[in-house]
Amino acid sequence: MVESNERIPRAPTSHLPKWSAHTAGWSKRHWILLTSIAALVIVYTLVGFFLVPYLARHAIKNYVHEDMHRRITLGEIKFNPFTLTARVKSIALAEANGEPIASLGALLVNLQLSSIIHLAPTFKEIRLDEPRVHLVILPDHSVNLAKLAPPPKSPPPAKPEPLPSIRIDQFAVTRGSLAFEDRSRPEPFATTLTPIEFELHDFRTEPRYENAYHFAASTPQHEGFDWSGEFSLQPVGSTGRFSVTQLQATKIAAYLQDSLPFALRSGTVDLSGSYALTLQGAVNLNVKLPAIKVQGLAIAPHEEGAQPYINVASTNVDDVALTLADRHVTVGQVEISGAKVDAWREADGQVNLLRLLNKAQTSAPANAPAAQPAPAQPPSPAPSPWQLSVKTFALKDASVTAEDRSMQPATRLSLSPINITVNDFSTATNAPMKIETDIGINDRGRLHTTSDVTLQPLLANADVELADLDLTPLQPYIAVQSDVILESGRVGAKTHVAYAAEPQKGQPRLKLTGEAKILDLLTKDKALEQDFVKWRELDVEGLDYTFAPDSLSIRRMRAVKPYGRVIITSQRTLNIQEVLKPERAQAQGAQPQTSAPNAAKGTEKQQPMPMRIRTVVIEDGSANFADYSIQPSFATGIQSLKGTIDGLSSKPNSRAKIKLEGSVDEYAPVSITGEANLLSSTMYTDIAMDFRNIELTTFNPYSGKYAGYDISKGKLSTRLDYKVRDRMLDARHHIIVDQLEFGKETGSKDAVSIPVKLAVALLKDRHGVIELDLPVSGNIDDPEFKLGPIIWKVVLNLLTKAVTAPFALLGSLFGGGEELSYVSFAPGSADLAPQEQDKLGKLAHGLSERPQLKLNVPADAQDAADTNAYAHSALDQALAGTESKKQPADAEAAQKQRLGALRSLYKKQMARALPEANKDDPQGEAQALEQQLLERYAPTPVQLAELAQHRAEAVRDAIVKQAQIDPERIYLTAKNTQAKTEDGKVRLELKLE
Repeated sequence: MVESNERIPRAPTSHLPKWSAHTAGWSKRHWILLTSIAALVIVYTLVGFFLVPYLARHAIKNYVHEDMHRRITLGEIKFNPFTLTARVKSIALAEANGEPIASLGALLVNLQLSSIIHLAPTFKEIRLDEPRVHLVILPDHSVNLAKLAPPPKSPPPAKPEPLPSIRIDQFAVTRGSLAFEDRSRPEPFATTLTPIEFELHDFRTEPRYENAYHFAASTPQHEGFDWSGEFSLQPVGSTGRFSVTQLQATKIAAYLQDSLPFALRSGTVDLSGSYALTLQGAVNLNVKLPAIKVQGLAIAPHEEGAQPYINVASTNVDDVALTLADRHVTVGQVEISGAKVDAWREADGQVNLLRLLNKAQTSAPANAPAAQPAPAQPPSPAPSPWQLSVKTFALKDASVTAEDRSMQPATRLSLSPINITVNDFSTATNAPMKIETDIGINDRGRLHTTSDVTLQPLLANADVELADLDLTPLQPYIAVQSDVILESGRVGAKTHVAYAAEPQKGQPRLKLTGEAKILDLLTKDKALEQDFVKWRELDVEGLDYTFAPDSLSIRRMRAVKPYGRVIITSQRTLNIQEVLKPERAQAQGAQPQTSAPNAAKGTEKQQPMPMRIRTVVIEDGSANFADYSIQPSFATGIQSLKGTIDGLSSKPNSRAKIKLEGSVDEYAPVSITGEANLLSSTMYTDIAMDFRNIELTTFNPYSGKYAGYDISKGKLSTRLDYKVRDRMLDARHHIIVDQLEFGKETGSKDAVSIPVKLAVALLKDRHGVIELDLPVSGNIDDPEFKLGPIIWKVVLNLLTKAVTAPFALLGSLFGGGEELSYVSFAPGSADLAPQEQDKLGKLAHGLSERPQLKLNVPADAQDAADTNAYAHSALDQALAGTESKKQPADAEAAQKQRLGALRSLYKKQMARALPEANKDDPQGEAQALEQQLLERYAPTPVQLAELAQHRAEAVRDAIVKQAQIDPERIYLTAKNTQAKTEDGKVRLELKLE
């Protein structure tokens, strides 16, 4: 209002308004009324401008201090009674101890007079500027703001009263902030949302009225939250849109703390969506999220300073829809790109990724109230389970690096890239979902699968293709169980796998069909550093394996260039035993595995799995055998092995036909033919193995060690016939040794104590061939039955028998027997009886067939019977010259005639008188004279030697003449041999060399 001292000219009366004229006629009553109204206006103005702010300040402070027991500070309070506008500046609410609860920079409330017309409070505007709210979750999990409300004075009504009618044209929050603090966590958590902006337009509490709102907030870390939409209070419900931008994963982890089993080192979350919420009766919420994006997520264990185990470059989740009433979540697509996982197993066997699943145990705060038992409530029906449907899940360009640090050296497996696609995943239906995987393995290998999977019940049908999987990373695991070095090897497979958790009757739980191959396998014996087992290619075609029930069938196995080495070490152990070392696994603590069903059955015998291999093909195989237990060492090998084995089966009555061919040391053919049932527990074998033209010089190490001589020449051919039926072995070894000749003597301490050369000469025929048949039989389950030692024992017994009874051996071959070892002569005679001539003929034939044998005939063999016979013969000749030529008439005359001849010869030879003692006894006299004359006619040593010589010559001549034996092979020996007399005959014992 402008003040001035200038006078204003009075207008002419004629120009006064009509109302002025009219008022001139007012009564005093009118002026009183006008004055009263003016006074009321003045009072109203004074009360509104001055008293209302005062009373409001006083009432607010009293309520806060006395009823809420809090502190409040208020700035300037203004009220315009004409515009019904209230303004409050600088409001601050705090706890009794001064801790801030909330503050407000300014509050504007503008009530409209239309409230009278609407019969409801109607506000044109409510605005809160710079609100500051300090929200605290206390250690007892209570909320500080919740304690601001006074306790109810009376129980709530059974039926809630309708909301009062309120209208707000505009409600706004500007430049607000929310300081959130959670002191119930093991480590207190705090964060701030600022600025917070909120707008609400045309708000009404009327039934089914949609109130529009908009809420926006952000954090100092540039995290943003935007929420807009409409809501109604009768019934309570809302629809709207929201978005979250740059939400820090570290913020989520910092709040959840130990409730989250792992730590989130980095990552941001962006999402946007819409929702529809109704609370009429049951809660019904529908949420749609067109896009959820997670960038740069890093997951690590809670340990301080631990590096992330999982890093995910980006995760996009599209078209998410949640329906609370149906408890159903549908997802259009989940795409995870650039995920990297670092996994390892520690030396103690712990896997690092499990640390991400071990939820830390936290104790309740000390001041937390003890949990009170809840009153018994009737059980409520369990809600239906949530259902999830995902149209497409895609894992792209992922990688996994895995290490096993429990191995020395540590093994490393790299899976990259990993691409997995899952289509039509759903927990709601039994419709199959399609899964496709494509995984790179250690830069070279590749695994590709396509499968249809049904979850309830679990069913799976998958096509699996594995290519170029390198086996060498398995070496540390092999080294734990054996001394095999895996130098190289690649595996590939194309299979179809079908699995049913609840198979139909008669159907297996698991069925695997297809083919597989292992290429370029090379293993070495670590101790000897030589090849152990290897092959260029092993193909398995027509593979058909089932589980529950178990069975295995293979149409064809093909091995190209297979090779195996069998070695006897210097400690006389087999390399297979040394390399595999089953005791090593036991030392590692491995226990034999027993299936639960079998364990429950106790001693019930488990039935073997039926197996069948239709055809096994071997191409260009080889094998090597070496023996380092002898010096020099021995080595030989089978080369160019090829052939087939048809019809291998575990059925007891099945017979697999075997036909294999090869060679030993290139020029010695080998063939293996026959039938066998190697997969059956009853075992049936009827196998013939032919080895021909094997150079015996190859076996010099054995010959020098056990025979005492090197072999300078010879070849071996053998046929081995093995028959096994019902675990009983009946084997025949037909051995042919051609032109065996021994060389120098080795002086081996292990050589057999028999004349080996003689044994060989006895066994070798006139063509230089030794042909033997060695039978072996026994129960192969007998722990004392070992084929190798038994064969050696049979050979040794044969050689021993040959050299200890050589003539019996010749007799068994060519007629006769042990009697060929001697020649019988009449005492004192060198004439061969006819039967002795016959014996010498047989012996001569045997010598003719054994040209390496030499015969020793004793030329000095004599006996006392020869001396006696020689003296009687000489005496009879002398008596013949003195006896009368007249034939005696009877015995008495003959006795007298002989007595006379004895007397005459006695006188002539003894040159002395006849003895007188027996003159009265003619018979006694004759015996006495004869005894004394025999001493006179006893042979001299020279005469006995001539007799022995003549006998030896007679034997030699008979043999030479009957079989045209070279006389040089017969030796007349003089070794002071003592002849034997049996059955009145003198025997000459012959000897072979």
